[in-house]
Amino acid sequence: MSIVLSLQSCEDLAPHSGHCIELRVDRVPKLPPNFRPFILTTNHPTKELLCELAALHPVYLDVPAHFPQEFFVKLRHQFPDVQLIASYHDYEKTGDNLEEIFKQLLALRPDLIKIATFAQSSVDGLKMLLFLKKHAKRFPMTAFC
Repeated sequence: MSIVLSLQSCEDLAPHSGHCIELRVDRVPKLPPNFRPFILTTNHPTKELLCELAALHPVYLDVPAHFPQEFFVKLRHQFPDVQLIASYHDYEKTGDNLEEIFKQLLALRPDLIKIATFAQSSVDGLKMLLFLKKHAKRFPMTAFC
């Protein structure tokens, strides 16, 4: 079971601690004692915020691919217990450059890749499914429209 929460406070997380929880935050949350978030992600990331979130030791930290490879290396060195997700988002379309995006994300040497795009038609959805089928066995990833 996966629950996506957008919270001002994390006090109500204890009942969900046995589930996979993705926390979408725009500031560092105050977490319950002994709670290790599964995935931390943010809509407005800065290097400083991502470092502060990594210091919470989530299982995964979603780092947008526009950050340079050196930043991924820094996070990996400072927080070796945090698995990094290199993510790409296009909120307007599903382009014809999924292969190029995949190669750019691989170059960041993440633990997981996430590609999320906007489907303007069912053809875009099919394109994404075929892309995912081709690459999901090659590298851990999620891709969706």
